[in-house]
Amino acid sequence: MVSEKIVIKAPPEVVFEAIRKQRTGADKNRTLQSFDGKTAVVKEELDGVPVFGKVECVWEEVEEPFTRVNFKMLSSSKFKESHGAYILVASNDGKSTTLELQAHMDAGLNIPFAAELTKQSTSKDSKLRLERIKKLAEDDFKAST
Repeated sequence: MVSEKIVIKAPPEVVFEAIRKQRTGADKNRTLQSFDGKTAVVKEELDGVPVFGKVECVWEEVEEPFTRVNFKMLSSSKFKESHGAYILVASNDGKSTTLELQAHMDAGLNIPFAAELTKQSTSKDSKLRLERIKKLAEDDFKAST
């Protein structure tokens, strides 16, 4: 399991909406397939994945408003299994949020050091995702105040 954190200068409600925005067009590699108000199905197309190149995945994301979004991979063109969660923790004054991304990935690689390579790649990807959410949330929060 990889765990990365970032502090975002916006309340949890804004950060939660930024996570949602990622699946509805803010991230051009992700397309919302369905959403019932609590559970989203998202198709993601990744390019330049180490060892694999292009990878398509379908994810299920289950929302617990303003505190957590759990996700699991339903299918993938290359990867074996993945799951995790975005965890939102408000600061004491409610003006900022610590966003943690926990992710487990089994890429299905059968090469030496596969676990280390997968962990490094997952960590890098997690940091990039957190940075995108931070920018979305802080931009939205600034625009609303």
